[in-house]
Amino acid sequence: RRAAANARERDRTHSVNAAFGALRRLIPTRPADRRLSKVETLRLASSYISHLANVLLQRQQAEGTAAAQPSPGPCPQPCPGPSPTSCPGPSPQPGTTTP
Repeated sequence: RRAAANARERDRTHSVNAAFGALRRLIPTRPADRRLSKVETLRLASSYISHLANVLLQRQQAEGTAAAQPSPGPCPQPCPGPSPTSCPGPSPQPGTTTP
């Protein structure tokens, strides 16, 4: 019974790690080959989504297709750069750094 539980946990862990790997490939980082921790991946993904939402909102406003709305996320408007590493999340933890 224990062996079956261990196998299920191994499968679950592999699945979670594969999902983090897929998410890491979608997040631009500096340097490009830098491997993010799971926490960094989640924080930067959140910041990157906010950044992309702000970019979309700004484009819509420039085209006159959207009513003025507040920023949907923690990224200041306009976002300072094209990468989430230059648009930090809402609450960086002490001792963590972004490139």
